[in-house]
Amino acid sequence: MGCIQKKDPIESYQHFHMENKVVNNHYDIHENPVQKKTNKESNSEAIKITSKLLIKEQDAERFKSSYKIMNKVGQGTFGSVFRVIHKNTDEIRAMKMIKRSIIELQDDEQKFLKEIQILIQLDHINIVKLYEYFIDKTNYYVILEFVCGGDLYDTMSNWQNYSEAKAGYIMRQLLSCVNYLHSHNIVHRDLKPENLMVERQSSKKKTNEADNEINIKLIDFGTCNFFDGKTPLTSIVGTPFYMAPEVLQNCYTEKCDIWSCGVILYTLLVGYEPFEAETTEEIFKKVTKGKFNMKGPEWDIISPSAKDLVQKMLTYDMNKRISAQDAFNHEWFVGLEEKNKEKIKTQDMNEVLKRLKNFNAKEKLQQATMAFIIHFCPAIEENRQLKKMFKELDKNGDGILSYKELKNGFELMYNSKAIGLINETINENELHRIIEEVDQDRNGYIDYEEFLRAVINQRNIMSEKNLKLAFNNFDDNGDGTLSIEEIKRVLGTTNNKYIQDIKKK
Repeated sequence: MGCIQKKDPIESYQHFHMENKVVNNHYDIHENPVQKKTNKESNSEAIKITSKLLIKEQDAERFKSSYKIMNKVGQGTFGSVFRVIHKNTDEIRAMKMIKRSIIELQDDEQKFLKEIQILIQLDHINIVKLYEYFIDKTNYYVILEFVCGGDLYDTMSNWQNYSEAKAGYIMRQLLSCVNYLHSHNIVHRDLKPENLMVERQSSKKKTNEADNEINIKLIDFGTCNFFDGKTPLTSIVGTPFYMAPEVLQNCYTEKCDIWSCGVILYTLLVGYEPFEAETTEEIFKKVTKGKFNMKGPEWDIISPSAKDLVQKMLTYDMNKRISAQDAFNHEWFVGLEEKNKEKIKTQDMNEVLKRLKNFNAKEKLQQATMAFIIHFCPAIEENRQLKKMFKELDKNGDGILSYKELKNGFELMYNSKAIGLINETINENELHRIIEEVDQDRNGYIDYEEFLRAVINQRNIMSEKNLKLAFNNFDDNGDGTLSIEEIKRVLGTTNNKYIQDIKKK
């Protein structure tokens, strides 16, 4: 059996390079029968509540007062990664420090900022969070969620054996990320174990070889770009072992991510890559041919359905290659589902759906405060259980809840004998109302953080400390009061009358 080795990206400046082909900045691309505004909103500008409005560029002086640098945890060609402590919350975060002089030599700063702007748009359980970023004359300081378990490569290196259950649990999460990105017209282009960080298990349940529940976070979006489904991508970016053949031919689509997933799944199953070689040139020759071997004693114990998924992901013709959505729903995962499934009590799910049903978002400034606290403040224990419930409702694995998924969730609840609600129903108008209340950014579906805001126990997070943090974020000039302009930024609106009404209240 071969030994997996960390793989380096090949393109100079690839971690911050972005093709200048942004053709679709519109994220509301999911067909949904709830994309209608109420009459009240049609008569005035609709207020959109989203944590995206709260992530902002700040002066580096504020960085010094907000963070304490602990130690360096990584070094790249274009910058360093540090572990830092957010002074007001004592939360550990990661900081990428990138020298502006290198950015200017390699590319323009707008292309670097594009990576930040893409991260701001993302809201997925298995994608690393961006908190804020700072600029001075010398550096960019990008503050990200700190994932303390190391990368997936390090985890795999410590395995003494490989199993389908572990591979399935990890791949299900990765495919959910890729499905989410592709459904938002974003392609990653550098998927590999080194870009998948592992969340450390709690002390009660330490990671061991029998433990399949390895939770991951996707990082490093410097190679990301938007796509329109018509115009092919052309830049050769990525890491040789995981690059699709068509990338080397300068003409490819988002399906290059599926090929990378196939290489990762192959490696997770047997412990070595399908296109191993000593030099980059030899790797490229093997990848260009696209031929790989699935024979030997290590493959003899792999199920036919797992092999089928690998073959469909590593299909040479990208037009015939499986999609992220179809890969997520592949029959292999059905066989692993019961083994890996995180058990959820029916009563707990019932309580969550009741909170969704009763959610009211009339007080917009209060909801903006909730949005800040959910995104920026340390997660509480309740979040872990709510994450499981969100994943249970998200049947197609695209990282959002649609009208259909919400409807199915309620129908299952009402048909459960365990909670005694047999034959109760929820009508279409009620479902419309629920999504209109919870979908606070008005994109037609429920994002993960929107779900949390609606169902979390507010008493657990609305502490004086968290409220003060939110207020300080809203108060741009630090004068201790919220001006009309500051409230407009927080709510993403120019509706002066609405803001004046808030101030009166």
